[in-house]
Amino acid sequence: MNDTAKSRIIELSGLKIPRDLSPAAVGFIAEHYRLAVLETFLLRTQSFVLQHIDQAVDYFVNDNNNPLTKGFYTEEEIPEIFSSQFFTKTHKALIEEVFLCKSVENFLKYLVDLLALVFRSRPETLRTNEQEKLSYILNFSDMESLIDAIAEKKVEKLSYLGTQELFEYFSTQLGFEIFSTPKGREEMAEAIEIRNAIVHNRGRVSRVFKVRIPNSSQSIGELIILPDASFATVKLVNLVMNIDQRAIEKWGFPILNRKRNDESKPSSAESN
Repeated sequence: MNDTAKSRIIELSGLKIPRDLSPAAVGFIAEHYRLAVLETFLLRTQSFVLQHIDQAVDYFVNDNNNPLTKGFYTEEEIPEIFSSQFFTKTHKALIEEVFLCKSVENFLKYLVDLLALVFRSRPETLRTNEQEKLSYILNFSDMESLIDAIAEKKVEKLSYLGTQELFEYFSTQLGFEIFSTPKGREEMAEAIEIRNAIVHNRGRVSRVFKVRIPNSSQSIGELIILPDASFATVKLVNLVMNIDQRAIEKWGFPILNRKRNDESKPSSAESN
């Protein structure tokens, strides 16, 4: 990735990203940027098609060389399908569902990556009552390789926990609170359950959803109302940045230091 791309990742959406980031946070930001670029592309594509509707009709209706579009739409359907009203009601809602799902999954992957960092940089956090067989230990030529392997096994096991159990593991076993406020935890819990409903129940309220989110005013069978778009684009990123800074301070694991844009440019004196 070149310096320009990195700079765009750091400054995306006007968010204030700390200078020092863990490798786990860098991975989170890179994926968030990838999703944001896709969403922007789709929204701008819709706008472009509306501005060139005659060409769109010709492409979707009259292009006999394209088996994907041949005969799929009629000439009368194209303006309606790409209209702002239709797009907002159908396509945009679907885009927002995908973006929310991927954002939640990106957050959970960050937590798993953070665990791996903690275990590898602070091996004492791996201590449990579990025992490894001597034959397994003897497969490794040095202590560092053994620690890496045990850490990988531990992370893989924890990655299959439910999200609430994962939050509790950080709290009870590592003495680290993922959320600074109860409200933050409630918002994340709801977002995770919305993601589950989208994936497993076509985005509709289920009995499980009502049990896990008892404060929801929606009825079983209704399409779930998604949280404000700022949750995935701003709140979630800020949450990860907050977690990351506290984790770096607590465990002191390796960080990736970035330069500000103005520091990466040569001064006038240097350029002359």
